[in-house]
Amino acid sequence: MAGVYGKQLKSNSVEPLKVHVDHANREVLYPQEHLHPSLKQMWHQAQHAPDFIPGSAALIKKVKELLALPDDDKRIDLTGVKDDLSTRMVHGFPIPPQFGNDVIESLKEMSPKVLQYALGGPPGEQVKYLPISIGTLLHLIREVFQKLKEGKLKEKMHLYFCHDTTLTALLVALGIFDGDWPPLCCSISLESISGGR
Repeated sequence: MAGVYGKQLKSNSVEPLKVHVDHANREVLYPQEHLHPSLKQMWHQAQHAPDFIPGSAALIKKVKELLALPDDDKRIDLTGVKDDLSTRMVHGFPIPPQFGNDVIESLKEMSPKVLQYALGGPPGEQVKYLPISIGTLLHLIREVFQKLKEGKLKEKMHLYFCHDTTLTALLVALGIFDGDWPPLCCSISLESISGGR
């Protein structure tokens, strides 16, 4: 912070931090599948029509067996189960005993594929679906850099807090998604560097 606000910090002339929060229906920091029929369809296909993602049908069947749910139960979504188990592990809550390491590892491996499909659509169709899931945020980021380039940006730093689904969609859109679920408390930094270097 000293590099960004050096002289202001010494003179105590820093203004209080302002936090902008938008209404949930206008929020751009997470994909809004309930507002976009196409994104909702992709989300539904990824979660409930597992034929689209190789291996997910068998894992859904296994999870249903472990939870003693009937085959026709549509409440299971692999990302939700993975999220629940990860939260339990991080916060020290017990894992249901029927979920062995093999199932947990399978969920960790399959969930990012399901999420990538849900947010970006099937391979080859990401140009169609990524703008729906992450386009508004990318546009916002682009506007900030454009204002900076034009000398119209007052703020020296923009900080956004978002959901792991947003990070996944952003990584996919930037072409740098490695197939792993973003870890807890991870970050992405976009910087503009000026000068002779």
